[in-house]
Amino acid sequence: RYEAFVTQHLRIPLNQFEHMARESLSIQKLADEIEKNVTISSAEAEAFFREEENKIEFVYAKVESRLFENKVEVSDDKLEEYFKNHSDDFQIPEQVRLNTVLILKDSIQKDQVVSEEEMRAYYEENRESFTESKPAEKSGEVKENDTTPSYKSFESVKEEIRKRLTGIKTEEAGENVSDALYRQMVEKNNFADVAKGNSLEIKQTEWFSRPNPPQEIGGASSQQVRDAFDLTVKDFCGPYRVNNGWLILEVDAKEPSRSPSDWKEVRHLVEEAYRKTQAPLLAEKEAEILRQKVLAHSEKNFEQAVNLLGGVCGVSGLVSMKSGYIAGLGSHKEVLEKAFKLKENEFSEIIPVDNRAKFIFCQVVKRVSPDMEKFQKNKDKVRERALEEKRQKELYQWMNTVRKEAAVKVTAERTNAAVPPDTAEED
Repeated sequence: RYEAFVTQHLRIPLNQFEHMARESLSIQKLADEIEKNVTISSAEAEAFFREEENKIEFVYAKVESRLFENKVEVSDDKLEEYFKNHSDDFQIPEQVRLNTVLILKDSIQKDQVVSEEEMRAYYEENRESFTESKPAEKSGEVKENDTTPSYKSFESVKEEIRKRLTGIKTEEAGENVSDALYRQMVEKNNFADVAKGNSLEIKQTEWFSRPNPPQEIGGASSQQVRDAFDLTVKDFCGPYRVNNGWLILEVDAKEPSRSPSDWKEVRHLVEEAYRKTQAPLLAEKEAEILRQKVLAHSEKNFEQAVNLLGGVCGVSGLVSMKSGYIAGLGSHKEVLEKAFKLKENEFSEIIPVDNRAKFIFCQVVKRVSPDMEKFQKNKDKVRERALEEKRQKELYQWMNTVRKEAAVKVTAERTNAAVPPDTAEED
């Protein structure tokens, strides 16, 4: 039973499973040993509490790079130069063109007939899906513990049942028709003749890559798109259930991945990438201009000045270095580190955020110091939190060291294996 469960349900050989289990237990023992030896001092617990409870609130102005993409100056010379320096980024992916046949759901559905007997049989077999709320009892007639279900009448749900059965029959008939059509194609090894012989229209797609299939074919991760790129020319596959019916595909032609013959072949991609890389430069300059203007409006507070100048302003909410989520920005330790260092009324420098997708500058408007009486009252709980954090750090550092050592070992083994025996140093 044990071996059958592993091989059938986990779908891996028994010896492989047991090896994985032994490795997992060994790693867990090592992790437990590392965590067991971690301790926390009173000074560390107090430092942990101070970092946790030392809080600030700051206002910030935000400038987003994406808003400057259309302001980037573009010329053929700049795009060509950018393409030359980044040509590997513009490989044209493998592409395919398909012939398609669609058996429409509507054409199948119109032929489906549901009899009175079928509807009554469905009603009897599925009465539990047609219950209704009982009417409110009159005063003084409340029945306790009455669990008898109340069912809707057959006549009141007849049309609903007809729709359900029509849908079920349509699906079954559609699968049967499309399967039979596909089998004919396989037997005759001919997609077009069988389609035409069944009066079905053959449509051809435009060329498309795996990430960008036509909407009528399906999504990039759909089975039909995966199959289309796995097949060779004149192979066909299906049927696939799509929104409006059943689809059968034939690969009409394929083009392998290649480099563009000229930058103009992928001009729209080059221009899009160039604008994205140049926009942060403009955004950063605009953020510094806005910062200088806000500084010049010393008679107004930060938020008033930013709004007056048409900028976008946000408020962080109370944050600490440990609970560092900034409202409107997310978690950004580098922003918090700079904000906590600011003095009264001081403006920060321009801070890039999200890999230069945004630029901000800020001013602290509120500070909350740690309540050390609270620390004394909750010292044990603080110590537990501090200890858990330290354990996690120690474990992470250990695992990181192991990974690095393993990588070095693998690299050394590969290097040694690559050296021919007759090239070894002679004594």
